[in-house]
Amino acid sequence: MKKTLLLIGILATAFQVNAQSTDELYTVVSKYNAQTGSTTRMGKLNPTDGIVTNVGEETSPNIFSVTGGSLNQTTNRFNLVSTNFMMSFDIFTGNIINELPITSFYEGTTYFANVRYNNSNNKLYGLASTFTENNQLIGMYLSELNSENGDLTQLSQTSVGEGYQLAGTAIDPEEMVYYYSTGSKFMGIDLYNGAVYSNPDIVFSNPNEFNFTNFSYNCADKTVYGLVVENTQVQDPQVSFPFSIYLMRFGKINPTTGEVTNISEVPLPTAAYSVNAGSTIDPITGTYYFSNGSNVYGISLETGLVTSTTAINNEEGSVINMMTNYNNCLGAVATRPDSTLNLPQSSLEANITLYPNPASSMLMITSSLAIDALEVIDIHGKTVKSSYNPSNNLDVQDLQAGVYFLKLISGNLVENRKFVKL
Repeated sequence: MKKTLLLIGILATAFQVNAQSTDELYTVVSKYNAQTGSTTRMGKLNPTDGIVTNVGEETSPNIFSVTGGSLNQTTNRFNLVSTNFMMSFDIFTGNIINELPITSFYEGTTYFANVRYNNSNNKLYGLASTFTENNQLIGMYLSELNSENGDLTQLSQTSVGEGYQLAGTAIDPEEMVYYYSTGSKFMGIDLYNGAVYSNPDIVFSNPNEFNFTNFSYNCADKTVYGLVVENTQVQDPQVSFPFSIYLMRFGKINPTTGEVTNISEVPLPTAAYSVNAGSTIDPITGTYYFSNGSNVYGISLETGLVTSTTAINNEEGSVINMMTNYNNCLGAVATRPDSTLNLPQSSLEANITLYPNPASSMLMITSSLAIDALEVIDIHGKTVKSSYNPSNNLDVQDLQAGVYFLKLISGNLVENRKFVKL
C-alpha cells in the first residue's frame, strides 16, 4: 500500500469555557516562507467579514498531518498529531504545553492519523496503520492516544480496513461510534472495543454523484452532514484537455444504510473545497461552514441554501486550517452503554424528547414515563435548577446562554439529556 500523507502545519485557538459566540470560528493559521520556513499559530475567523486574526504569540515550525488535530473542550487544549508525533497547545494563551513522540503498541512503523476528540469521554481516537520493514501494510486499527504521555493503545483486535479517504472524520459521542470513509463505504467503528459497528456502501441519489466528503457530525440533530460531488460528464469548455465539469451540493448521510440525501436543490456556487480547512457546524445557528481556500461558505442545515459567502482576509502567505466551532457536541453524554460491562439499557432512553433545542425561554419535556424529579446541571457539574413533581414545561429564561444537562429521575431510573440555552 502506498502511503500518501498530506502534511500541513496547524495550531489551535482560544476559547472561553461557556458556549461561545456564533460569530467566530476557530482555526489554525499557517504561514509559509521559503527563506525562514513555516510557522503555525492559533487564529480566529469571523465568517461575517472573513477577517482572520492571530491569537497568542507563540508559533511552531512543526509540520502536522492535515487529519491530525482535535480540540479538547474539557482541558481547553488543541492536540496536534503527525503520524508519530504530537503537540498540545493551551487554547487561551497559545503556549505549547507539550511536545511528545507517540509510543505505539507496535514496535515497527506506525502512522496515526484521522484523529478526533470524543466529547463524551475526553479521549482522542484515530486510525493507526502498521507496516512491515518492506513498507507493506499489516493492518489499520482504531486506537486511543493518551495526550499526556503520547502512549498509543490498540482498540481493534483485527484490522478494520486498508485505508481511508481524506474526507473528514466524525465521532458520534452519544452512540460512541467513530466514522470515516473509504470512498465507497461509510465505516463506523465501535469506540468501546474497536470492532466494526457498521460498514454500508455509500449510495447516491444521482448516478453521476460519486463522493460524499468534507463531512462533520452535528450533535444537535444527530446527523452527519457533508458535500456531495457530481461528475456531470460534460466537458469543461475552459479546459483544453478532456476534463468534466464537477458540481457540489450540500447533503447528509445515513450512517446505518449509507444513503446520501441531497439537501441543496441547486448546486453550490463552488465545486471546490479545502481539505486543509475541513468543515465545522454551528449547532446554535444551524450552519455548516466550509472553505474553498479563498472564501468561507455558510450553508443552512435545514434548506441547504448558502447563507453567507465571505472572502477570507488574512496575512499574506497565510492559510486557514481545521475550522472549528467550539459549541458543537460540547458537554455530550454517552447514551449507548458499553455492552462489555453488561449494563442494563435505560427504559427511558428512547422515550424522552426535549424541544425546542436550543431553547430561549421554555423547554418542553415529553416522556412515556412519569418524571418524579429533574435537575439542570451546567458544564462544570453544578446544579443550577431543580424541580420535584415537575410539569412538562421548564422555564429556562433565567439561565445564562450555554450548554446544560437535564437530569431526569423516574423511580430508580436516571437519564441525562443535553440542551442548549440561547
